[in-house]
Amino acid sequence: MLCVESGPRHGHGIRSCWTTALDRLHTAKAEKLSRTSSIRTAQATYLFAVFTSPRRICDVIYNTPGAVSLVVELLWVRSIEKDILNPGSDDITGQHVIWHFKASCSKDSNRYLKNAIQTLDSELGTKVLQSLNTHARKKLNLRKLHEVTISFYFLRKYSRKFRFLFLSLHAMNLAITLFRKLVLLPALSGDEAHSRKFRCAEYLMYLSYMVDERGHTAIIEMLRSRLLFAMMEAVPYIFLQSHSDPEHLANEVQKPYFRLLDGFGLQAIDPSVLKVLSKSISAIEKEGFDRPIEKAPESMKRRWAALKQKVQDLIGYKEIWKQPTEIPR
Repeated sequence: MLCVESGPRHGHGIRSCWTTALDRLHTAKAEKLSRTSSIRTAQATYLFAVFTSPRRICDVIYNTPGAVSLVVELLWVRSIEKDILNPGSDDITGQHVIWHFKASCSKDSNRYLKNAIQTLDSELGTKVLQSLNTHARKKLNLRKLHEVTISFYFLRKYSRKFRFLFLSLHAMNLAITLFRKLVLLPALSGDEAHSRKFRCAEYLMYLSYMVDERGHTAIIEMLRSRLLFAMMEAVPYIFLQSHSDPEHLANEVQKPYFRLLDGFGLQAIDPSVLKVLSKSISAIEKEGFDRPIEKAPESMKRRWAALKQKVQDLIGYKEIWKQPTEIPR
């Protein structure tokens, strides 16, 4: 049983408990038992308790050389492979471990996770995209999609290598397709509603990253894929907060939405973007896709009005530029 003592007198007990957990993982790796479901579940459950215990235990883990890489390799990667091969399984404790690892209080957690994930085989990223592609082509199952999206989130967030891989394998198109499918799902409640909201946020965050990386080229692809239409349809799910939504979580979901919308405006100075963006806004208003904004918070109304105004201003400037200008002698 895991020791979770806290306080100055129990430092030795904490280290002893972590040493026991680490020894079990090393043994599993040496004997190649980590692929056995029951063994892996026991390891994950043990470490889940460690990461959700007092912060001093996490500090001991981060200061153990090679410990983070071992946890990532034996638990999280195995969990990804299992979820991809057998999605929807109840045994997803490996995903829980890595999530709590990331959320731990230690200031070094990001650095250690980056180093560990950066060294993983690129084939893992390919498998994750293949799984997302399967979800994009079939009827969505939120639980199954949730498991793979967590994997996508960690790989793209903590590894530049995997971000380049996703770029080369056209992950942006997958993110657009999945976002649109999520938006078109019927009304949901409870955990399913939360799941849709945060899956939408992850795909919007990735798309905003693509704007940073590829600029106007990415935005033109997004607009031609009717992403802005889908963003209008998503307003009720992202901005109309229910009583069960904590305010800070609602803000986390809205941030990537605003970031992407602002990115459209920043890149509108490019004539090719301005042309497609102007047509998209006109079609949205003509077809009534902007109706959800009427009930949206003022922050969303202001953002949408500002984007439309900027497009109108730039079109006006464009007409001025076309006028002949006499050069004074």
